[in-house]
Amino acid sequence: MSGLAYNKNVNEMTKKIFINLKPGAKLVQEIKGSKADEIFQKEKQGDFFLGEDGWSIDKFRIRKLESGEREGERIVECYYERIEDVKLKSIEITERFNSRQLQMILHDQENDTDLIVTMGHAHDAKTNKYSSSFIDLIPEIDIEKLITIAPFDFIATKDKDNNPLPIEKQKPRKGINIYTDNGTIKLDHVLKYDKNRPEPLVHEMPKSGKKIWDWDPVIDWQDEILKKFMVKLDEKWSNSEDVAKEKQTEENIPF
Repeated sequence: MSGLAYNKNVNEMTKKIFINLKPGAKLVQEIKGSKADEIFQKEKQGDFFLGEDGWSIDKFRIRKLESGEREGERIVECYYERIEDVKLKSIEITERFNSRQLQMILHDQENDTDLIVTMGHAHDAKTNKYSSSFIDLIPEIDIEKLITIAPFDFIATKDKDNNPLPIEKQKPRKGINIYTDNGTIKLDHVLKYDKNRPEPLVHEMPKSGKKIWDWDPVIDWQDEILKKFMVKLDEKWSNSEDVAKEKQTEENIPF
């Protein structure tokens, strides 16, 4: 579990922190207060430098919001590679910008803070690699225990036996790893207990022969798993009303 973990002290906000899982496996958070002022001051002085990935060496950037009630506002963001030692408190599916999103609330007991993490979700017969891999793993999550969530996005250059793969067989790998006190939750371990997991449908275009993948059977199957798990979480936390009150309004989410 190498990399930058969620920094509990980087933001002056308390009780709630909003994080969005972005492409490249980046857990992105808006920064406010004195730290944001410091970054803006560095930019003004010409001391704020970005790498080829658009982020500074210490994982910050300045971005202008392109939509919403805060459109045009410049904000400071940082990103993390994982969130450590939290309890899964709630999950819900929301609609935003004509797309489905999965939103989870992770509770940081040490600081009595809720981390509201949002990511894309299945839409128009297409899955989202992050939310899909997360749902595949949730049957093995013990909601009584702390977990660490670590998204990943890389090109697989070796096979399962650690042998180099030729370029034509190298494929992107994207998803979420979940760590517990017992180690990593393994997808193979989860799926072997459920033989009913469907496969996506393949449609071949008559003229071009192009194959189109239809993930609806997998999406429906995962939705049922998610619904059962959401009920389980609600029963554990008895927080249906509390979560409804805490739902973030449109104008406060800087995405």
